[in-house]
Amino acid sequence: MSSILDNLERVREQIAQAAAKAGRDVKDVELVAITKTHPAEKVREAVEAGQTLFGESRVQEARAKIPELSSNIRWQFCRTSPEKQSAPGPALFEMIHSVDSLALAQDINRIAEEEGLNPRVFA
Repeated sequence: MSSILDNLERVREQIAQAAAKAGRDVKDVELVAITKTHPAEKVREAVEAGQTLFGESRVQEARAKIPELSSNIRWQFCRTSPEKQSAPGPALFEMIHSVDSLALAQDINRIAEEEGLNPRVFA
């Protein structure tokens, strides 16, 4: 079975080829490694392989996992319909990829204002 390093190298090469084919600078493309169901230990392996941008799709899992890892890691919330009982915390994520209701967007905004944060949110 391939290691995390091997997988990242393969995906990075595919990104470089696609960027070249599209006439884009590969530096303008970011790889978001999704960590759903993967423990902090696996994320650490990816960090050691040079990956610094991660995505999580479960708020509760992120709340447990993120504090165990380096503060140099960047996190994004990647899910189209977040858990109704738990809004994605703007303190955990620099970007929230999608919000499925105005009420949820307002909750995120309120929390962000209270905590002095400014996450990017996409509907």
